[in-house]
Amino acid sequence: MLGARIPQLKLEPAGVRRWGETNEAHLREYMDFLLKWGVLKQRVEAGDLMTNELIGEINRFDADAIAKTAREYRLR
Repeated sequence: MLGARIPQLKLEPAGVRRWGETNEAHLREYMDFLLKWGVLKQRVEAGDLMTNELIGEINRFDADAIAKTAREYRLR
């Protein structure tokens, strides 16, 4: 199951470059879809639901160190 999900975890297909980043155009399309099918009763602007303001701070981590820790982890 996890193997099937891995391609979905890539950033590039989502049109973003950093973890946690939201593609406003994709969110806008999704909100339009929800409105079209009656899930939403009125238009909601994507920009009112998201911000990428903190993404730089969120992504200040050492990805290589995390990957190394994950590779070296052993169950007890």
